[in-house]
Amino acid sequence: MAQSPKRIKLSEDEPCSSTISYRSQIGNPEWQKRFRTSWDESTELKTSDVNLYSAPFKHAEVFDFIDDKEFLTALMDELKSIPLQEKASDLFQFHQSDDLKAVDSPCVNSFRYKCIFFPLEYS
Repeated sequence: MAQSPKRIKLSEDEPCSSTISYRSQIGNPEWQKRFRTSWDESTELKTSDVNLYSAPFKHAEVFDFIDDKEFLTALMDELKSIPLQEKASDLFQFHQSDDLKAVDSPCVNSFRYKCIFFPLEYS
């Protein structure tokens, strides 16, 4: 049986006071239908909200996905405090954190819950 990851507890001094709010257009059913159609048909879509590409693989660039700048600043501060381990090979070198599931901090938890586990709920 696999062990659950060790939880990394970050400072509780400054809780994440803001909640995540998505760009309002993303919650629009017509926008979602247009996006889904383009995604399913592997056609490019370029709007002021999103660029959807089919090559070299399907991917989307969503502009200002989270429109709460205060939340993003707090999230970045929490992410910067996560310990990193150096990884290296003959060709490259980088720093990597543990799985974010192991991080226990207010904004990371909020982001993980709202954006990963419940991505279709919109504020």
